[in-house]
Amino acid sequence: MKDFISRLLLLGMCLAITLFCLVHLAAGQTRSNLRSEWLQSAGAVIKLGILDKYDALSSYEAIFIVTAPNGKHYKASKSVSRDWGFVLFPDEFQPKTYAGHGKFLWKCVVRGNVVGRGAFLWNGTEGRGLDFGN
Repeated sequence: MKDFISRLLLLGMCLAITLFCLVHLAAGQTRSNLRSEWLQSAGAVIKLGILDKYDALSSYEAIFIVTAPNGKHYKASKSVSRDWGFVLFPDEFQPKTYAGHGKFLWKCVVRGNVVGRGAFLWNGTEGRGLDFGN
């Protein structure tokens, strides 16, 4: 009987130690995850881009001009070197107050020449691109 009780106590201690380890490992994992802070963001933008396909200029200043339905102009510029030059409307454009909803026209000017153009629909919170081509 003493042997049975000893084995039962040993088994109980092993189970207790195993349970203790599992609880602390799980708690440590949870604490680690809780220490991380996550932020999220969502926003509606129109991404406009231009590329010197044959890299003839190597680097250049691209000036993007967006015209609202009411005729007001918004501008953004981007220094580009051997890659795509992207800007986000309305985030990167000046002035920061936007008027109008509807079809906006855009063009990109490099060294005085219009090198890209198009249009997009914008309602103040979301947009959809329209392709006019060059």
